[in-house]
Amino acid sequence: MAKPLADIASVDPHGEFPFDLGTYFFNILLVAVRHRDARLEQLVRPIGLDLAMARALMVIHRLGSCTMNELADYGATDRTTMTRIVDRLVRAELVKRDTPPRDRRKVVLCLTSAGVRSLAGTAELTMADNDGLLDGLPEHELRAVARLMQKVVSRMVDEPHVLKRVLWES
Repeated sequence: MAKPLADIASVDPHGEFPFDLGTYFFNILLVAVRHRDARLEQLVRPIGLDLAMARALMVIHRLGSCTMNELADYGATDRTTMTRIVDRLVRAELVKRDTPPRDRRKVVLCLTSAGVRSLAGTAELTMADNDGLLDGLPEHELRAVARLMQKVVSRMVDEPHVLKRVLWES
């Protein structure tokens, strides 16, 4: 027999949050991510990108060049979705696919000069927005939250090579 919802729904015993700390933590994280994504989506739209495209450009740039698997892992996106994103980037002539002569099965992605210019505009807008959102927040608190999120993510990602990628560890 299922428990009544009142028995399942818990509250923060300290009264600081509207429900138990674990549930509230993930809820507020989701709210932050969704609002952040909406802001970034609007920022990159005038450049002719959507947020997924802008993020893929950033990952490819940070890596110098990468395979589809690396892009999917670093971008924390499934490979099928990432393939569609890359197809749009290639059509927009922002990314090119190359096949190394030594391994014809491998596809390497790299930015075109137009991709670099698009990324520069995106990065400038994103960094300005980051600065505005985080202005006045103590760096030690931001670092503590970032370290906490690394720990939480490490409990969710089972594959060590994927974990290293999503945490951007070398």
